Amino acid sequence: MSENRDLPTDLGLLKIIERYLVLQLGAVRRQITSVGGTPSDARGGVSEVGRPRPAARAPEWLIQLGIDGERRPVVVHRGGCAAARRATVVPASRRDALEALAAGVESCYACRPDRELQVD
Repeated sequence: MSENRDLPTDLGLLKIIERYLVLQLGAVRRQITSVGGTPSDARGGVSEVGRPRPAARAPEWLIQLGIDGERRPVVVHRGGCAAARRATVVPASRRDALEALAAGVESCYACRPDRELQVD
């Protein structure tokens, strides 16, 4: 990482530098708008620095794929199921989850999506 050789390696110092730069960027943007520029001119096409992005909405349902070569659906999970964290899963709609359960795909023993989907 040759472009970082002029920066310190201390995390505390890096955070101080980052905060300073965010403050300077804000000052420059305010100056741009004060001399007649628009807010979009002030951003210059660059996203806000230091602003967290909104979290992506987690899917309501997940379908776990098997480890065989065909990657068949093997288990249906609720979206936030801890048992699905280390598995290979794909997001699914409610309809996909219902169809998978109806086709004989197993319901997760931990999150029990069959109960919420009211499948016997």
